[in-house]
Amino acid sequence: MVARMTWVQIMVSVFSGSVAVSLAAWFLARAARKSASIPPAGQDRRSFPRPPLGFRATLSLPMGDGTSSAIPVRGHDLTGFGARVVSKHPIPAGSVVVLDLPSYRLRGVCHVRHCKPHRGRFAIGMAFRTPLMRPSEGNWTFSVINEG
Repeated sequence: MVARMTWVQIMVSVFSGSVAVSLAAWFLARAARKSASIPPAGQDRRSFPRPPLGFRATLSLPMGDGTSSAIPVRGHDLTGFGARVVSKHPIPAGSVVVLDLPSYRLRGVCHVRHCKPHRGRFAIGMAFRTPLMRPSEGNWTFSVINEG
């Protein structure tokens, strides 16, 4: 005896099968996105990668009397959005400094995001407040105005 399906049963079967396949694909895609967005431990979580570089630079930290203190640093990575340098001297998070990169002929104002001990020195992460600029001849001066 041959069982015959009505057209309604056929439509329900096709519809439920396509829903099941769609749900399975959605869950698999969601799991793939979730695992791809979580980098393994020790990897960089930034949206924009910072290629490792080795450069010499100087940080100018403004002092309270209107002068600035020049601190030599060694650069580790650099993008248009920020940099990481290593220094012998700590710089407090929240400080505003001028980063001078003589080998790239660039200079810019940075906001110190963090300063952590690193192999007997200090790793300093900075975000650029403005794009880096070509320094013109002469001396740069700047002052920090605390609002509030």
